[in-house]
Amino acid sequence: MASDTGAPWLLPYPEDTDLVRDGASDIEALAVATAAGLSSASGLVEVKTVVFTGTQSQSIGAGASYAVTNLSITHTVENAANRVILIATVNGASAIQAFAAAIRAGGTFIGVGDADGTRTRIGGGNTPRSDDFMASVTAVAVHTPGGSAVTYEAHAFNLRASAATVVVNRSISDSDSEISGRAASTLTLMEVKV
Repeated sequence: MASDTGAPWLLPYPEDTDLVRDGASDIEALAVATAAGLSSASGLVEVKTVVFTGTQSQSIGAGASYAVTNLSITHTVENAANRVILIATVNGASAIQAFAAAIRAGGTFIGVGDADGTRTRIGGGNTPRSDDFMASVTAVAVHTPGGSAVTYEAHAFNLRASAATVVVNRSISDSDSEISGRAASTLTLMEVKV
Protein backbone atom coordinates (compact mmCIF):
# COMPACT_ATOMS: atom_id res chain seq x y z
CA MET A 1 0.00 0.00 0.00
CA ALA A 2 1.22 3.47 -0.87
CA SER A 3 0.15 6.81 0.56
CA ASP A 4 -1.76 9.56 -1.23
CA THR A 5 0.52 12.43 -2.24
CA GLY A 6 -1.86 15.23 -1.27
CA ALA A 7 -1.35 16.28 2.36
CA PRO A 8 -3.03 16.15 4.80
CA TRP A 9 -4.89 13.12 3.39
CA LEU A 10 -2.12 10.50 3.46
CA LEU A 11 -4.70 7.78 2.89
CA PRO A 12 -3.44 4.32 1.91
CA TYR A 13 -4.66 2.91 -1.39
CA PRO A 14 -3.87 -0.21 -3.41
CA GLU A 15 -1.25 1.08 -5.83
CA ASP A 16 -2.07 -1.46 -8.57
CA THR A 17 -5.82 -0.81 -8.76
CA ASP A 18 -6.56 2.74 -7.61
CA LEU A 19 -6.30 5.32 -10.39
CA VAL A 20 -6.83 8.22 -7.98
CA ARG A 21 -3.38 9.46 -6.95
CA ASP A 22 -4.33 12.85 -5.55
CA GLY A 23 -7.85 13.07 -4.12
CA ALA A 24 -7.75 16.82 -3.45
CA SER A 25 -7.11 17.81 -7.07
CA ASP A 26 -9.65 15.24 -8.31
CA ILE A 27 -12.31 16.63 -5.95
CA GLU A 28 -11.55 20.14 -7.14
CA ALA A 29 -11.78 19.05 -10.78
CA LEU A 30 -15.12 17.35 -10.06
CA ALA A 31 -16.46 20.50 -8.39
CA VAL A 32 -15.42 22.65 -11.36
CA ALA A 33 -16.99 20.20 -13.82
CA THR A 34 -20.20 20.03 -11.77
CA ALA A 35 -20.47 23.82 -11.61
CA ALA A 36 -19.90 24.02 -15.37
CA GLY A 37 -22.53 21.35 -15.96
CA LEU A 38 -25.11 23.08 -13.77
CA SER A 39 -24.66 26.33 -15.67
CA SER A 40 -24.84 24.67 -19.09
CA ALA A 41 -27.87 24.13 -21.31
CA SER A 42 -29.30 21.48 -19.02
CA GLY A 43 -28.92 22.17 -15.32
CA LEU A 44 -29.85 23.97 -12.16
CA VAL A 45 -31.12 27.54 -12.49
CA GLU A 46 -32.11 28.49 -8.95
CA VAL A 47 -32.70 27.01 -5.49
CA LYS A 48 -35.01 28.45 -2.83
CA THR A 49 -35.63 27.03 0.64
CA VAL A 50 -37.93 28.11 3.47
CA VAL A 51 -37.91 26.68 7.00
CA PHE A 52 -40.55 26.69 9.74
CA THR A 53 -39.11 26.07 13.21
CA GLY A 54 -42.14 27.08 15.28
CA THR A 55 -45.26 25.03 15.96
CA GLN A 56 -48.75 25.09 14.51
CA SER A 57 -52.03 23.50 15.63
CA GLN A 58 -55.38 23.58 13.87
CA SER A 59 -58.62 21.60 14.03
CA ILE A 60 -59.79 20.77 10.51
CA GLY A 61 -62.52 18.68 8.92
CA ALA A 62 -62.29 15.19 7.47
CA GLY A 63 -59.95 15.02 4.47
CA ALA A 64 -59.14 18.72 4.84
CA SER A 65 -55.73 20.38 4.99
CA TYR A 66 -54.13 23.66 5.94
CA ALA A 67 -51.05 25.51 4.65
CA VAL A 68 -48.12 25.15 7.03
CA THR A 69 -46.84 28.48 8.38
CA ASN A 70 -43.88 29.90 6.39
CA LEU A 71 -43.72 26.90 4.01
CA SER A 72 -44.64 28.90 0.95
CA ILE A 73 -42.54 29.96 -2.05
CA THR A 74 -43.66 32.15 -4.96
CA HIS A 75 -41.54 31.59 -8.06
CA THR A 76 -41.48 32.59 -11.72
CA VAL A 77 -39.36 30.36 -13.93
CA GLU A 78 -36.62 31.86 -16.08
CA ASN A 79 -37.97 30.08 -19.16
CA ALA A 80 -41.52 28.77 -19.69
CA ALA A 81 -40.15 25.31 -20.61
CA ASN A 82 -38.22 24.95 -17.34
CA ARG A 83 -39.41 22.60 -14.63
CA VAL A 84 -39.62 23.05 -10.89
CA ILE A 85 -38.71 20.24 -8.48
CA LEU A 86 -40.24 20.61 -5.02
CA ILE A 87 -39.37 18.75 -1.83
CA ALA A 88 -41.41 19.32 1.34
CA THR A 89 -40.52 17.68 4.63
CA VAL A 90 -43.27 18.24 7.18
CA ASN A 91 -43.08 16.93 10.75
CA GLY A 92 -46.15 16.60 12.93
CA ALA A 93 -49.07 14.49 14.13
CA SER A 94 -52.82 14.33 14.35
CA ALA A 95 -55.21 13.33 17.11
CA ILE A 96 -55.68 9.92 15.49
CA GLN A 97 -51.95 9.23 15.10
CA ALA A 98 -51.97 9.48 11.30
CA PHE A 99 -50.20 12.37 9.61
CA ALA A 100 -50.08 13.34 5.92
CA ALA A 101 -48.73 16.14 3.73
CA ALA A 102 -48.74 17.33 0.12
CA ILE A 103 -47.59 20.27 -2.01
CA ARG A 104 -50.05 22.67 -3.60
CA ALA A 105 -49.29 24.75 -6.70
CA GLY A 106 -51.73 27.64 -6.84
CA GLY A 107 -55.06 25.92 -6.13
CA THR A 108 -54.04 22.40 -7.20
CA PHE A 109 -52.25 19.68 -5.27
CA ILE A 110 -49.36 18.18 -7.24
CA GLY A 111 -47.33 15.01 -6.74
CA VAL A 112 -50.30 13.21 -5.14
CA GLY A 113 -51.83 9.78 -5.70
CA ASP A 114 -54.56 9.03 -8.24
CA ALA A 115 -58.18 9.85 -7.49
CA ASP A 116 -60.08 6.80 -6.24
CA GLY A 117 -63.53 7.16 -4.70
CA THR A 118 -63.55 9.51 -1.72
CA ARG A 119 -59.95 8.78 -0.70
CA THR A 120 -57.85 11.83 0.13
CA ARG A 121 -55.06 12.42 -2.38
CA ILE A 122 -51.79 13.10 -0.53
CA GLY A 123 -48.06 13.29 -1.26
CA GLY A 124 -47.07 11.10 1.68
CA GLY A 125 -48.17 9.93 5.10
CA ASN A 126 -46.86 8.33 8.27
CA THR A 127 -48.05 7.35 11.74
CA PRO A 128 -46.39 8.39 15.04
CA ARG A 129 -46.03 5.65 17.69
CA SER A 130 -48.17 7.55 20.19
CA ASP A 131 -49.37 11.05 21.09
CA ASP A 132 -45.85 11.73 22.46
CA PHE A 133 -44.21 11.33 19.03
CA MET A 134 -44.20 12.98 15.61
CA ALA A 135 -44.17 11.57 12.12
CA SER A 136 -41.91 12.91 9.39
CA VAL A 137 -43.48 13.06 5.92
CA THR A 138 -41.70 13.94 2.67
CA ALA A 139 -43.70 15.02 -0.38
CA VAL A 140 -41.96 15.45 -3.75
CA ALA A 141 -43.42 16.95 -6.92
CA VAL A 142 -42.25 18.05 -10.37
CA HIS A 143 -44.13 20.95 -11.99
CA THR A 144 -43.95 22.82 -15.31
CA PRO A 145 -45.54 26.16 -14.42
CA GLY A 146 -45.04 27.98 -17.74
CA GLY A 147 -44.18 31.66 -17.58
CA SER A 148 -46.48 32.78 -14.74
CA ALA A 149 -45.62 33.22 -11.08
CA VAL A 150 -46.83 30.27 -8.99
CA THR A 151 -47.12 30.02 -5.22
CA TYR A 152 -46.17 26.62 -3.81
CA GLU A 153 -47.31 25.61 -0.32
CA ALA A 154 -46.76 22.61 1.94
CA HIS A 155 -50.01 21.37 3.51
CA ALA A 156 -50.76 19.16 6.53
CA PHE A 157 -53.81 16.85 6.33
CA ASN A 158 -56.51 15.35 8.53
CA LEU A 159 -57.23 11.81 7.28
CA ARG A 160 -59.86 11.11 9.92
CA ALA A 161 -63.57 10.71 9.02
CA SER A 162 -64.40 13.64 11.33
CA ALA A 163 -62.74 16.84 12.52
CA ALA A 164 -59.37 16.40 14.22
CA THR A 165 -56.49 18.50 15.50
CA VAL A 166 -53.42 18.42 13.26
CA VAL A 167 -50.15 19.78 14.65
CA VAL A 168 -46.85 20.64 12.97
CA ASN A 169 -43.32 20.40 14.45
CA ARG A 170 -44.56 18.92 17.71
CA SER A 171 -46.42 15.92 19.12
CA ILE A 172 -50.09 15.90 20.11
CA SER A 173 -49.30 15.69 23.85
CA ASP A 174 -46.42 18.20 23.57
CA SER A 175 -45.33 17.22 27.09
CA ASP A 176 -42.25 18.94 28.49
CA SER A 177 -40.01 15.85 28.52
CA GLU A 178 -37.16 14.24 26.63
CA ILE A 179 -39.51 11.96 24.68
CA SER A 180 -41.53 14.87 23.29
CA GLY A 181 -39.48 16.62 20.61
CA ARG A 182 -39.66 19.78 18.56
CA ALA A 183 -38.78 19.71 14.85
CA ALA A 184 -38.28 21.95 11.82
CA SER A 185 -40.18 21.58 8.54
CA THR A 186 -38.89 22.72 5.15
CA LEU A 187 -39.93 23.42 1.57
CA THR A 188 -37.25 23.48 -1.13
CA LEU A 189 -37.71 24.56 -4.75
CA MET A 190 -35.22 23.84 -7.53
CA GLU A 191 -35.70 25.25 -11.01
CA VAL A 192 -34.01 23.18 -13.73
CA LYS A 193 -33.50 23.75 -17.42
CA VAL A 194 -35.02 21.19 -19.73
